[in-house]
Amino acid sequence: MTMRRRLGAAAVAVALVSVASGCASSPSNAATVGNTTVTMKSVDDAVEHCSKFINPSSELTPRQIIASTVIRGAVAQEVLDKRGAKLSDAERDQIVARNGMAALDSDQVCHTMVRSFAGVFHLFDLEGDRQAKADLSAVDVKANPRLGSWDANNLVVQGSSSLSRPFTKTF
Repeated sequence: MTMRRRLGAAAVAVALVSVASGCASSPSNAATVGNTTVTMKSVDDAVEHCSKFINPSSELTPRQIIASTVIRGAVAQEVLDKRGAKLSDAERDQIVARNGMAALDSDQVCHTMVRSFAGVFHLFDLEGDRQAKADLSAVDVKANPRLGSWDANNLVVQGSSSLSRPFTKTF
């Protein structure tokens, strides 16, 4: 095989991997939620500050639980914006307290995350379970493959991330 063919094959392979892994979006983005971008920094900050409040699940990692929470807040805001509905900070604080999430207020990063997440509870209160779930599930979410994949039915980031096993060794 000539050098030119090898380089061409390598370029095609890199292009295919980039397309297949979703690298067309910026690696600094955790997700694109409708018209909103959730940054990887906001997820990383929330993981650093809020992991201590997470009860580990056998199905989701603490990082996925927090990423899901951050993304759900953005999803809820998309729905609220589409409806022209407003949710004040005071209303968000009431929802946080009413749903037993006030412990998260002890850290500013967690407080911001849980206030955003309060929009989900507000939609369920406002629309009822069935309609709120349908509205939240309908929002277009593209998660960074490094976090896993977005499950619109369950509103979570789950599964193995594309970079969790960068090298596979078979014996």
